[in-house]
Amino acid sequence: MSAAQRQEFETHLATCPECQEQVGAMITRTMQQLHEPAPAPAPEPVAADATRSSVGRNILIVLGAVLVLLAGYALGWWAWQMAHR
Repeated sequence: MSAAQRQEFETHLATCPECQEQVGAMITRTMQQLHEPAPAPAPEPVAADATRSSVGRNILIVLGAVLVLLAGYALGWWAWQMAHR
């Protein structure tokens, strides 16, 4: 708002009770909104598919770890057998 527009607005506001009431109500609402805490966002529900996929992923991780351990054991056993012939 330019300085001239602001001066015109303030001059009108000083003489108009209806506009004074509206501006006062707007100020009151704004102040109330500033002092009210923001509502907490609602937690998003966990889909059943997401739970199943994480369980499936965990099972695959465990199976992969077991396979790596078995492969390491087999390789170590083979190396020990080759060294002691």
